[in-house]
Amino acid sequence: MVNSFILFPVCLKRHVLIAATIFSLFVSSSAISYSECAEYNIASPGTVHVRPADSVTEKELEALLGRFGFSAINGSLHGSGVSYWIDVEVTHEEAWIAIFRKLSAISVACRQSLLLASVDADALIGKAMYENSRPRAPTGSANLHIEQLDLDFLLGYFAKIFEQKSADVNILKRDQNRAQLSIKSLRGEVIITEKYWEHLKLNLIYVPQPEAMMVYLIVDGYYATGAGDRIPTDSAYQSMEREYYQPLLRYTQNLITNLQEIAKKGGTSDTN
Repeated sequence: MVNSFILFPVCLKRHVLIAATIFSLFVSSSAISYSECAEYNIASPGTVHVRPADSVTEKELEALLGRFGFSAINGSLHGSGVSYWIDVEVTHEEAWIAIFRKLSAISVACRQSLLLASVDADALIGKAMYENSRPRAPTGSANLHIEQLDLDFLLGYFAKIFEQKSADVNILKRDQNRAQLSIKSLRGEVIITEKYWEHLKLNLIYVPQPEAMMVYLIVDGYYATGAGDRIPTDSAYQSMEREYYQPLLRYTQNLITNLQEIAKKGGTSDTN
């Protein structure tokens, strides 16, 4: 018995949504030949498509992606062989595409096309278009020439900076080439015109290069308007992405610029 299925890549052209059937009976899922990259289609929020270079085996690619925290085990890596899609945080898609394109083991990295196989197509399209309209997470990058540069150096550097500001610093996630820091108890750090409480999430990613280390910093910012010295609950915070995107973007670039200055000094500073 042959399973039948119909998938629809969703296209947006001249404000008209065009759904086209791309497969039907007698075609196995491993033979799907639709355009995975969303160059002209609506992109699937929180999903990035990658394809390995010809000389790279499936196990080699999976091992490489595992260094950045993406694996089938934690449900963030899907597919096999010549085509994979990876779950990333919404608004981080373009940043990860830039990172993956720095890896010689990957030949293609792009936004994944939105595929529909549901009666709720209109709702899915609407949600995807809303998510894709959100400002992209501020991202900074730099080539650093520091001996022994690794994730420990980056974590120590940023932890020292924020602990000197009396912030609460915690490592939320750590992999071989990636870590996520939570910075709480900040006040007026990003939005300097106000005294809002602020919470930052710093995604630190480093990519070894032949003559240097490429470091990426993806920053998510949140704020709460609580008065006094009482720190607001987590539910009181809202994203900076709409009202305070430009201050967060400038702050991210300043963090990268300061890191570059430290690199020029050989990786040491009192951060004062």
